[in-house]
Amino acid sequence: MDGNRTLLLTSDFPPLGGGIARLCAELAARRQHWIVSTPVEAGPFAGAKDRSTEVDPARVQRLDIGVRAARSLPGVARWTRHVMERERRERFDLLYCANLKPAGYVARVLKSRRGTPYVVAGYGRDLLSARRQASSSLLKRRLLGWILGGASAMVVPSRWSANRARALLEDLQLCGSGPRVETIRPGVDVDRFRPGLDTGAVRLRYKIPQRGVLLTVARLERHKGIDTVLRALRELEDMDVTYVVAGEGAAAGELKQLALDLAVGARVRWLGRVPEADLAALYNSAEVYVGMSRETGLEAEGFGLSFLEAAACGVPVVAGAGGGVADAVADGETGCLLEPKAADRLAVVLRRLLSDRQLRVRLGTAGRVRAAREFSWERVCRELGRLEQVVRRAPGSGCLAASLTGS
Repeated sequence: MDGNRTLLLTSDFPPLGGGIARLCAELAARRQHWIVSTPVEAGPFAGAKDRSTEVDPARVQRLDIGVRAARSLPGVARWTRHVMERERRERFDLLYCANLKPAGYVARVLKSRRGTPYVVAGYGRDLLSARRQASSSLLKRRLLGWILGGASAMVVPSRWSANRARALLEDLQLCGSGPRVETIRPGVDVDRFRPGLDTGAVRLRYKIPQRGVLLTVARLERHKGIDTVLRALRELEDMDVTYVVAGEGAAAGELKQLALDLAVGARVRWLGRVPEADLAALYNSAEVYVGMSRETGLEAEGFGLSFLEAAACGVPVVAGAGGGVADAVADGETGCLLEPKAADRLAVVLRRLLSDRQLRVRLGTAGRVRAAREFSWERVCRELGRLEQVVRRAPGSGCLAASLTGS
């Protein structure tokens, strides 16, 4: 890869928290030829392990724009000018957009002016939102077509996301002439997320019992399916079960009231936002990880990183069969996939898992093995490296499709 230079354009980067910011920091730390351009200003990290601190500061250009302003027309213009000035000095041969918008605008201008090829990443909500925008506004449809029509590839985390990306391209009449859709599933740090960690401190801090613990780590939003777990918990009143929920969000009040209405409030621990330093031990404190996410409007799981982190910790997973979750959870091997709103079926499955330690160990062990085998960061970097090489050899989308398929 000597001599190759990729510019990562992202409006999600530490100190911001969230999965995309963590992903970008991880990639920047591992891809030594990547340079970062971001409107995210420096500050205290929202999590515990800031991988961006392991990146040479000379490879990270933080602009004094701010994330909110970067989404406006003046902000995009300023970001574009910054990138063009740097590109003139350093000559990047590939742009990687971690966000469809606003990073895609910047990349498209550089492609028009300099011919620099670019790749666009898509996830879940952004793809659903883009499809709605394309159907409701002619201007937004044309802008989306302009961005994606110039891209060499789209990178998505799951088969579900790939299908949504292809549907978006079809909406924009870019099938066959637009970017190739490449599925590159996320990685997990199996050295950090592993079984056998000491859970004493987190149990004491969050008042988590030694047995019968169900865990969800998620934003408290309606589509996350926490309401389904609460209803299932009511069916387990004869068992000593505690449901631990780590996260915060707009639906917090509604969910807490539902727990009271169902008479399960005393069996639920609402932890709020948990520092990332506690996450691995928190997963280890659970006997079953539960995430009953469902597709609701523009909300869906593009993949579900928490399922992967739980599996890496050797915890069996029960999940809603929606969005890209089927790529994160191997049904019957590392856990169970259920109809997202089926609280009665969920209660049956949880009862069996909580009562059968051998089954939990078998599923948890398989989850750990699968996480290490299929979801290493080395694999992610290898697949990205292959895509980078193909794009550099054949930046035109038609040639790219032929190169990737071997035709």
